[in-house]
Amino acid sequence: MNTITAGIFQIIALLAVAGPLSANEPSAIAPADQWTGPEVVTARLNLMTTVSDPALGAAQGVAYHDGKLYIYGDRYKPTPRRGVIREYTLKGDFTGREIDCGPAPFNHPTGLTWSDRHGCFLGFTAKQPAGNWRESTAIILQVDWPRALIDGHLRNAIFKRIEDDAAVNGCRPQFVSIEEQVLLATSDYGDVRPSVRIYDVARMLEHGRTSKPGAIKHTFLTTPYTQNLLWDESSKQLVAVQNVVAGRGWRLTAIDLQKAVKAGRAYPEDAFVDQITFEFTDELEGFARLPNGLDVFVTAQTERNIRIGTIEPVPVPTTAPAAEDE
Repeated sequence: MNTITAGIFQIIALLAVAGPLSANEPSAIAPADQWTGPEVVTARLNLMTTVSDPALGAAQGVAYHDGKLYIYGDRYKPTPRRGVIREYTLKGDFTGREIDCGPAPFNHPTGLTWSDRHGCFLGFTAKQPAGNWRESTAIILQVDWPRALIDGHLRNAIFKRIEDDAAVNGCRPQFVSIEEQVLLATSDYGDVRPSVRIYDVARMLEHGRTSKPGAIKHTFLTTPYTQNLLWDESSKQLVAVQNVVAGRGWRLTAIDLQKAVKAGRAYPEDAFVDQITFEFTDELEGFARLPNGLDVFVTAQTERNIRIGTIEPVPVPTTAPAAEDE
Protein backbone atom coordinates (compact mmCIF):
# COMPACT_ATOMS: atom_id res chain seq x y z
CA MET A 1 0.00 0.00 0.00
CA ASN A 2 1.58 3.29 -1.07
CA THR A 3 1.93 6.67 0.61
CA ILE A 4 -1.09 8.31 -1.01
CA THR A 5 -3.30 5.33 -0.22
CA ALA A 6 -2.12 4.61 3.29
CA GLY A 7 -0.14 7.46 4.78
CA ILE A 8 -0.26 10.99 3.48
CA PHE A 9 -3.36 11.38 1.38
CA GLN A 10 -5.60 8.38 2.21
CA ILE A 11 -6.86 8.03 -1.34
CA ILE A 12 -6.65 5.49 -4.16
CA ALA A 13 -3.54 5.68 -6.35
CA LEU A 14 -4.48 6.99 -9.78
CA LEU A 15 -1.18 7.60 -11.50
CA ALA A 16 -1.78 4.89 -14.06
CA VAL A 17 -4.97 6.63 -15.18
CA ALA A 18 -3.17 9.91 -15.78
CA GLY A 19 -0.48 8.18 -17.80
CA PRO A 20 3.28 8.60 -17.62
CA LEU A 21 4.72 12.05 -17.11
CA SER A 22 8.05 13.09 -18.57
CA ALA A 23 10.17 15.90 -17.16
CA ASN A 24 9.09 18.22 -19.95
CA GLU A 25 5.36 17.54 -20.18
CA PRO A 26 4.00 19.94 -17.50
CA SER A 27 5.39 23.01 -19.25
CA ALA A 28 3.96 21.77 -22.55
CA ILE A 29 0.33 21.57 -21.36
CA ALA A 30 -0.35 25.23 -22.20
CA PRO A 31 1.03 28.69 -21.39
CA ALA A 32 -0.10 29.81 -17.95
CA ASP A 33 -2.07 32.75 -19.34
CA GLN A 34 -4.10 30.38 -21.54
CA TRP A 35 -4.37 27.45 -19.17
CA THR A 36 -7.82 26.60 -17.81
CA GLY A 37 -7.04 23.44 -15.91
CA PRO A 38 -5.36 20.04 -16.13
CA GLU A 39 -6.37 17.59 -18.82
CA VAL A 40 -6.64 14.82 -16.23
CA VAL A 41 -7.91 15.40 -12.67
CA THR A 42 -7.29 12.54 -10.26
CA ALA A 43 -8.29 14.01 -6.88
CA ARG A 44 -10.66 16.51 -5.31
CA LEU A 45 -10.58 18.41 -2.04
CA ASN A 46 -13.48 17.67 0.29
CA LEU A 47 -13.51 21.17 1.74
CA MET A 48 -14.30 21.71 5.42
CA THR A 49 -12.84 25.16 6.14
CA THR A 50 -11.92 28.11 3.93
CA VAL A 51 -10.07 31.13 5.29
CA SER A 52 -9.23 34.39 3.55
CA ASP A 53 -6.31 36.13 5.24
CA PRO A 54 -5.00 39.06 3.20
CA ALA A 55 -2.47 39.80 5.99
CA LEU A 56 -0.35 36.98 4.56
CA GLY A 57 0.14 38.90 1.33
CA ALA A 58 1.04 36.17 -1.15
CA ALA A 59 1.21 33.03 1.00
CA GLN A 60 4.27 30.92 0.17
CA GLY A 61 3.89 27.81 2.31
CA VAL A 62 2.60 26.13 5.44
CA ALA A 63 4.21 24.00 8.15
CA TYR A 64 2.77 22.08 11.10
CA HIS A 65 4.76 22.31 14.32
CA ASP A 66 4.03 21.79 18.00
CA GLY A 67 0.25 21.74 17.61
CA LYS A 68 0.03 24.87 15.46
CA LEU A 69 0.01 25.83 11.81
CA TYR A 70 2.60 28.33 10.62
CA ILE A 71 1.83 29.96 7.29
CA TYR A 72 4.41 32.24 5.75
CA GLY A 73 3.94 34.85 3.10
CA ASP A 74 5.24 37.83 1.16
CA ARG A 75 3.51 41.11 2.05
CA TYR A 76 4.18 42.61 -1.35
CA LYS A 77 1.98 45.72 -1.15
CA PRO A 78 3.74 47.69 1.61
CA THR A 79 6.91 49.58 0.74
CA PRO A 80 9.28 47.96 1.36
CA ARG A 81 7.90 44.44 0.96
CA ARG A 82 8.16 42.31 4.09
CA GLY A 83 8.08 38.61 4.81
CA VAL A 84 5.83 37.27 7.57
CA ILE A 85 5.05 34.05 9.44
CA ARG A 86 1.60 33.85 11.07
CA GLU A 87 0.40 31.28 13.62
CA TYR A 88 -2.97 29.50 13.34
CA THR A 89 -4.93 26.82 15.15
CA LEU A 90 -5.62 23.58 13.33
CA LYS A 91 -9.03 25.01 12.46
CA GLY A 92 -7.43 27.89 10.60
CA ASP A 93 -8.03 30.58 13.25
CA PHE A 94 -5.26 33.18 13.57
CA THR A 95 -3.87 33.12 17.12
CA GLY A 96 -2.72 36.75 17.08
CA ARG A 97 0.96 35.79 16.99
CA GLU A 98 3.20 36.51 14.00
CA ILE A 99 6.88 36.90 13.14
CA ASP A 100 8.01 39.80 10.97
CA CYS A 101 10.78 38.45 8.73
CA GLY A 102 11.69 41.90 7.41
CA PRO A 103 12.38 43.51 4.04
CA ALA A 104 14.66 42.17 1.30
CA PRO A 105 16.36 39.74 1.30
CA PHE A 106 13.90 38.30 3.84
CA ASN A 107 10.66 39.42 2.21
CA HIS A 108 9.91 36.16 0.37
CA PRO A 109 10.02 33.15 2.75
CA THR A 110 9.81 29.83 0.91
CA GLY A 111 10.51 27.12 3.47
CA LEU A 112 10.14 26.46 7.20
CA THR A 113 11.29 23.23 8.87
CA TRP A 114 12.47 21.86 12.22
CA SER A 115 14.60 19.00 13.53
CA ASP A 116 15.37 17.93 17.08
CA ARG A 117 19.10 18.11 16.39
CA HIS A 118 19.45 21.27 14.29
CA GLY A 119 16.46 23.36 15.38
CA CYS A 120 14.57 25.62 12.98
CA PHE A 121 15.65 26.46 9.44
CA LEU A 122 13.92 29.16 7.40
CA GLY A 123 14.47 29.58 3.66
CA PHE A 124 14.10 32.66 1.48
CA THR A 125 13.97 33.05 -2.26
CA ALA A 126 15.69 36.36 -2.88
CA LYS A 127 16.63 38.74 -5.71
CA GLN A 128 13.69 38.30 -8.03
CA PRO A 129 14.16 40.98 -10.73
CA ALA A 130 10.73 41.97 -12.05
CA GLY A 131 9.29 38.77 -10.56
CA ASN A 132 11.59 36.58 -12.67
CA TRP A 133 11.99 33.39 -10.62
CA ARG A 134 14.52 32.04 -13.12
CA GLU A 135 17.06 34.54 -11.74
CA SER A 136 16.28 34.03 -8.06
CA THR A 137 18.91 33.30 -5.42
CA ALA A 138 18.48 31.70 -2.01
CA ILE A 139 19.28 32.22 1.67
CA ILE A 140 18.75 29.75 4.52
CA LEU A 141 18.68 30.90 8.15
CA GLN A 142 19.18 28.80 11.25
CA VAL A 143 16.70 30.45 13.61
CA ASP A 144 16.22 30.59 17.36
CA TRP A 145 12.53 29.71 17.01
CA PRO A 146 11.42 30.35 20.63
CA ARG A 147 13.15 33.76 20.54
CA ALA A 148 11.49 34.67 17.23
CA LEU A 149 8.06 33.77 18.61
CA ILE A 150 8.59 35.85 21.75
CA ASP A 151 10.03 38.88 19.92
CA GLY A 152 7.74 38.78 16.90
CA HIS A 153 10.71 39.39 14.59
CA LEU A 154 14.02 37.83 13.50
CA ARG A 155 16.43 40.58 14.47
CA ASN A 156 17.76 38.80 17.57
CA ALA A 157 16.91 35.26 16.51
CA ILE A 158 19.35 34.37 13.70
CA PHE A 159 21.98 31.81 14.71
CA LYS A 160 23.49 31.34 11.26
CA ARG A 161 23.01 32.64 7.72
CA ILE A 162 23.79 30.26 4.84
CA GLU A 163 24.08 31.45 1.27
CA ASP A 164 22.36 28.72 -0.72
CA ASP A 165 24.45 29.47 -3.79
CA ALA A 166 24.13 25.90 -5.09
CA ALA A 167 20.41 26.53 -5.58
CA VAL A 168 18.62 27.43 -8.80
CA ASN A 169 15.32 29.38 -8.63
CA GLY A 170 15.50 29.82 -4.86
CA CYS A 171 15.24 27.29 -2.01
CA ARG A 172 12.57 25.28 -0.23
CA PRO A 173 14.28 23.69 2.80
CA GLN A 174 12.84 20.56 4.41
CA PHE A 175 14.53 18.21 6.87
CA VAL A 176 14.65 14.57 5.70
CA SER A 177 16.48 11.44 6.83
CA ILE A 178 18.52 8.91 4.89
CA GLU A 179 19.97 5.91 6.71
CA GLU A 180 19.31 7.57 10.08
CA GLN A 181 21.21 10.72 9.08
CA VAL A 182 19.27 13.99 9.29
CA LEU A 183 19.82 16.05 6.14
CA LEU A 184 18.30 19.15 4.57
CA ALA A 185 16.54 18.84 1.20
CA THR A 186 15.60 21.70 -1.08
CA SER A 187 14.27 21.95 -4.62
CA ASP A 188 14.41 24.14 -7.70
CA TYR A 189 11.19 25.58 -9.06
CA GLY A 190 11.89 25.93 -12.78
CA ASP A 191 11.55 23.69 -15.81
CA VAL A 192 15.20 23.56 -16.95
CA ARG A 193 16.70 20.43 -15.36
CA PRO A 194 15.05 21.10 -11.98
CA SER A 195 16.79 19.25 -9.16
CA VAL A 196 16.45 18.33 -5.52
CA ARG A 197 19.66 18.89 -3.54
CA ILE A 198 20.23 17.25 -0.17
CA TYR A 199 22.70 19.00 2.10
CA ASP A 200 24.97 17.84 4.89
CA VAL A 201 23.76 20.21 7.60
CA ALA A 202 27.03 20.32 9.55
CA ARG A 203 29.03 21.17 6.43
CA MET A 204 26.69 23.90 5.26
CA LEU A 205 26.68 25.45 8.73
CA GLU A 206 30.47 25.27 8.90
CA HIS A 207 31.08 26.89 5.52
CA GLY A 208 28.09 29.24 5.33
CA ARG A 209 27.66 28.35 1.63
CA THR A 210 26.07 25.31 0.04
CA SER A 211 28.45 25.41 -2.93
CA LYS A 212 31.42 24.52 -0.74
CA PRO A 213 32.89 20.98 -1.09
CA GLY A 214 31.04 18.39 0.97
CA ALA A 215 27.89 20.48 1.53
CA ILE A 216 25.88 18.66 -1.16
CA LYS A 217 25.36 15.08 -0.03
CA HIS A 218 23.02 13.97 -2.84
CA THR A 219 21.26 15.48 -5.82
CA PHE A 220 18.70 14.21 -8.32
CA LEU A 221 16.62 15.54 -11.18
CA THR A 222 12.89 15.93 -10.71
CA THR A 223 9.79 17.25 -12.46
CA PRO A 224 9.13 21.01 -12.72
CA TYR A 225 7.36 23.64 -10.67
CA THR A 226 8.00 22.48 -7.10
CA GLN A 227 6.82 25.16 -4.69
CA ASN A 228 7.52 23.29 -1.47
CA LEU A 229 8.56 19.96 0.03
CA LEU A 230 6.97 17.79 2.74
CA TRP A 231 8.71 14.86 4.41
CA ASP A 232 6.89 11.73 5.64
CA GLU A 233 9.26 10.07 8.10
CA SER A 234 7.23 6.87 8.51
CA SER A 235 7.37 5.96 4.81
CA LYS A 236 10.66 7.76 3.99
CA GLN A 237 8.91 9.55 1.16
CA LEU A 238 9.30 13.13 0.00
CA VAL A 239 6.22 14.95 -1.27
CA ALA A 240 6.74 17.67 -3.86
CA VAL A 241 4.06 20.37 -3.67
CA GLN A 242 3.85 21.48 -7.29
CA ASN A 243 2.11 23.61 -9.88
CA VAL A 244 0.91 21.96 -13.09
CA VAL A 245 2.22 24.80 -15.26
CA ALA A 246 4.34 27.77 -14.22
CA GLY A 247 2.44 29.60 -11.48
CA ARG A 248 -0.82 27.69 -11.90
CA GLY A 249 -2.48 24.50 -10.72
CA TRP A 250 -2.37 22.01 -7.85
CA ARG A 251 -0.28 18.82 -7.93
CA LEU A 252 1.21 16.56 -5.24
CA THR A 253 3.95 14.07 -6.13
CA ALA A 254 5.16 11.44 -3.65
CA ILE A 255 8.76 10.31 -4.23
CA ASP A 256 10.65 7.34 -2.82
CA LEU A 257 13.69 9.27 -1.62
CA GLN A 258 16.08 6.31 -1.51
CA LYS A 259 15.20 5.30 -5.08
CA ALA A 260 15.50 8.88 -6.33
CA VAL A 261 18.95 9.26 -4.77
CA LYS A 262 20.10 5.94 -6.23
CA ALA A 263 18.73 6.67 -9.73
CA GLY A 264 19.80 10.31 -9.76
CA ARG A 265 16.32 11.33 -10.84
CA ALA A 266 12.71 11.25 -9.64
CA TYR A 267 10.57 10.52 -12.69
CA PRO A 268 7.57 8.16 -12.89
CA GLU A 269 9.62 5.18 -14.03
CA ASP A 270 12.32 5.70 -11.39
CA ALA A 271 11.05 6.85 -8.02
CA PHE A 272 7.43 8.06 -8.18
CA VAL A 273 5.18 6.50 -5.57
CA ASP A 274 2.13 8.47 -6.68
CA GLN A 275 1.04 11.72 -8.25
CA ILE A 276 -2.33 13.44 -7.91
CA THR A 277 -3.67 16.47 -9.72
CA PHE A 278 -6.59 18.70 -8.70
CA GLU A 279 -8.97 20.79 -10.79
CA PHE A 280 -7.95 24.12 -9.23
CA THR A 281 -6.28 26.71 -11.46
CA ASP A 282 -4.90 29.10 -8.83
CA GLU A 283 -1.30 28.89 -7.58
CA LEU A 284 -0.71 26.18 -4.99
CA GLU A 285 2.16 27.19 -2.69
CA GLY A 286 2.07 24.87 0.33
CA PHE A 287 0.62 21.66 1.75
CA ALA A 288 0.61 20.16 5.25
CA ARG A 289 -0.81 16.98 6.71
CA LEU A 290 -2.30 17.35 10.21
CA PRO A 291 -2.38 14.67 12.93
CA ASN A 292 -6.19 14.82 12.91
CA GLY A 293 -6.22 13.51 9.33
CA LEU A 294 -7.02 16.83 7.66
CA ASP A 295 -5.00 18.39 4.86
CA VAL A 296 -4.07 22.08 4.60
CA PHE A 297 -3.45 23.85 1.30
CA VAL A 298 -2.31 27.46 0.92
CA THR A 299 -2.30 29.53 -2.26
CA ALA A 300 -0.81 32.85 -3.34
CA GLN A 301 -4.14 34.64 -3.67
CA THR A 302 -5.39 36.89 -0.85
CA GLU A 303 -8.92 35.42 -0.97
CA ARG A 304 -9.55 31.79 0.00
CA ASN A 305 -5.83 31.37 0.50
CA ILE A 306 -6.15 28.76 3.28
CA ARG A 307 -8.22 25.63 2.61
CA ILE A 308 -8.60 22.70 5.00
CA GLY A 309 -10.26 19.38 4.24
CA THR A 310 -9.62 15.85 3.07
CA ILE A 311 -8.50 14.53 -0.28
CA GLU A 312 -10.74 12.14 -2.18
CA PRO A 313 -10.19 10.28 -5.43
CA VAL A 314 -12.05 11.26 -8.56
CA PRO A 315 -14.00 8.19 -9.73
CA VAL A 316 -12.53 6.70 -12.86
CA PRO A 317 -14.68 4.47 -15.11
CA THR A 318 -13.38 0.90 -15.17
CA THR A 319 -15.22 0.05 -18.40
CA ALA A 320 -16.06 2.00 -21.52
CA PRO A 321 -19.54 3.59 -21.43
CA ALA A 322 -22.19 1.71 -23.36
CA ALA A 323 -23.09 3.09 -26.79
CA GLU A 324 -26.35 5.01 -26.88
CA ASP A 325 -29.20 3.65 -29.01
CA GLU A 326 -29.71 5.59 -32.21
